[in-house]
Amino acid sequence: MKEKTDRYGGLYIYRDGLRILPYGDSNTDFLKIEQRRSMSASEYFFSYRRLFGAIELTKENNASLVEKAGREGFIENKPYKQFKEMLENFFIEIARDFFRDDGDMSELFVETKQRRNEEHDLLSKRSKQTKAKKDRLKKDLYDFFDKLDNDHWNIEINKLINKNEEYFSSTEITDANIDYVYNKIKEQNDTVIKNLRTSLDIRKPSGVGLTKELSNLWDRYQIERQKILSLLNELKDNVDRKLIELDNKNNDFLNLRKRLEDSLNLQQSYYDKELAKLYNDAKNALKDVQSKTNKLISDNKKKHKSGLKNISYEFQSTNLNGKDTAYILDVKRNLESKIENTSNEVINEIKKLTDQIAIISDSTTPENLSSAQVTEAIETELEHLRDQQANNAELILLGMALSVVHHEFNGNIRAIRSALRELKAWADRSPKLDIIYQKIRTSFDHLDGYLKTFTPLTRRLSRSKTNITGTAILEFIRDVFDDRFEKEGIELFTTSKFVSQEIVTYTSTIYPVFINLIDNAIYWLGKTTGEKRLILDATNTGFIIGDTGPGVSTRDRDIIFDMGFTRKTGGRGMGLFISKECLSRDGFSIILDDYTPDQGAFFIIEPSEETSE
Repeated sequence: MKEKTDRYGGLYIYRDGLRILPYGDSNTDFLKIEQRRSMSASEYFFSYRRLFGAIELTKENNASLVEKAGREGFIENKPYKQFKEMLENFFIEIARDFFRDDGDMSELFVETKQRRNEEHDLLSKRSKQTKAKKDRLKKDLYDFFDKLDNDHWNIEINKLINKNEEYFSSTEITDANIDYVYNKIKEQNDTVIKNLRTSLDIRKPSGVGLTKELSNLWDRYQIERQKILSLLNELKDNVDRKLIELDNKNNDFLNLRKRLEDSLNLQQSYYDKELAKLYNDAKNALKDVQSKTNKLISDNKKKHKSGLKNISYEFQSTNLNGKDTAYILDVKRNLESKIENTSNEVINEIKKLTDQIAIISDSTTPENLSSAQVTEAIETELEHLRDQQANNAELILLGMALSVVHHEFNGNIRAIRSALRELKAWADRSPKLDIIYQKIRTSFDHLDGYLKTFTPLTRRLSRSKTNITGTAILEFIRDVFDDRFEKEGIELFTTSKFVSQEIVTYTSTIYPVFINLIDNAIYWLGKTTGEKRLILDATNTGFIIGDTGPGVSTRDRDIIFDMGFTRKTGGRGMGLFISKECLSRDGFSIILDDYTPDQGAFFIIEPSEETSE
């Protein structure tokens, strides 16, 4: 809004529907609104650069307002000066009556302003408190997925497995050294596994709502963390099985039982220590709350007592001798008002404190949710709605713009279609002309498809499904991208399976998807220093489009098709979202293949399950 008002804000003048220049320009404050505001913003409410306004005149009713020869404003004659003075007084009086604290009709504005300022202050404080926590969580999650994509935990687990195998294979186990081997292996594994488990732990801040991106990252983190924990548990079970087999092999059941008991006691001791620490933290938190509560109560008591004492001093020093009834009544009302205001201020503080304690008390019962859980749920929903609102606004503006484009070009599109039908009769009798016709028809369907992508289904122009081959798609891709491939040094690799693949759908659906995917691939291949290759392959029923770029990290794979998500500099995050929606409407699905560090992004387009059935 600030950017818009800086550019377009101001007070415009129109006469008979035509704008009179330069009124409305950001540097033409002809009523001196900004000048008055600079003297006293509280008295002169309006700001020239923060308003949109228009004055509508007619030639018939305002003939005495005469435009200059160059149509750059009005001549400053007597009617113009009266006109200007009247408008200046209008803004002064409106500000005085409606927006000053002591204005005749400002009660609603003042109350609303005060309430909104209080809400804004609360939200600002809340935002500052939660931002650092969200930033920390985001950093921890990004670090986790970077390690995951670099195969950190699998590498560490395999190191430990190899170390165990090497130790067992190089150590001769006898009755004399079995205890040493047992303790050595157990210590070696317990330490590494414990450290790996600790490295998996990310603490989610309590009572903090998450954005859609953070929510998706957190959900994906939980899934990937559980997978790694399963691998660690499997490793631990294998080691324990090997150690138990050693005891069973030597029929050493007494030591077996003792070692099992020691292992259970060790685990119990570990959790006893963890809980003892948590018990201590809870007690300290309770002491801190009690200390702060007592201090707040004590401060308010002192504040109230001091306030009443000052009012008493004021009364004692007031001379009532010889004063009339009106004066004494005024003194009484003034002192009573001060007592009431001082007391109510403290009452409100103590009520807020009592409410907060009651909320904490209620949340400790099993049947109630904690206030932190409720706040977290509400904030998360709010963050998601904000994201959705931004995306909806983007789509609304885009839809409005494209509806205009569709309306303006609708007749032209129909005319071109009619001309193409007439041209087809000639193309059918001339093979050379047919090649040109097919290229024109394909390119037009591609352009038309882009327009139809953004228009409601009910407004779509008629179109028909056709058999589309990999050969036709490849030819189209080369026509569009060959120059860019050569410029960027990208090798196009196509399998025979892709060339021979066939699907039945609309060209205006499938071609724009290929355009979007290949355009993205070219961008990301430009970011890599290694081999630059674009791969076109096929499944049994669909197509595969891949590259040797940096790929899509695990943290992004669940949100890559979301509206507004992008990692491209200056990107809008709409291409993949629209591609998926269009394919879905026409019975196809698009998925991102699993991430592997040694290959880029691979997308698979296939008929959806409902279509294939």
